[in-house]
Amino acid sequence: MSHSRKEDIYPLFNSKGYKPVSLPRAFKVLQGKTGEEERTGKEMNEKMKTSPVKNKVSGIFIPVRRIKEAQEWYCQLLGLPNDGEIQFGHLVTLPLDGINLVLDEMPMWGGNTSEGPPAYQTPAFMFHTDDLPAAYQFMKSIGAELVTEIKDNHWFAFKDPDGNLLMMCQS
Repeated sequence: MSHSRKEDIYPLFNSKGYKPVSLPRAFKVLQGKTGEEERTGKEMNEKMKTSPVKNKVSGIFIPVRRIKEAQEWYCQLLGLPNDGEIQFGHLVTLPLDGINLVLDEMPMWGGNTSEGPPAYQTPAFMFHTDDLPAAYQFMKSIGAELVTEIKDNHWFAFKDPDGNLLMMCQS
């Protein structure tokens, strides 16, 4: 059996060279994409564009054991007045530039036990400073447990009085 034309031997080519062709539906099914699934994906993308959830974090919760002591410590750390109201008997919101810190005894998540809520074991966020060595010395002066020295001239880790691991980074 002899083939004289390239199109007969290689059906994806025509006489002008390679031309991409649409794959038959059967090949799309083998690849895991049917027309219906492609439409569903497009519909999901459209739904994602209209999500009622904003792409903004408004507050970060920090688990604490004793709300009044935590409020004093964090206000000292951040240079804030210690006049925020304790809400619902277990939380204080500290308004910061851009996002709020919410100190919370978290009664629903272990705060009602003698151990208190579990502390962060890895930094969940970072504080910024324009003067990292001064921030490091300041953390020492307020009795923070320093977990690392200054690393890469850019950051260090420390713990708050409740054992939450936090991070300070050079701006």
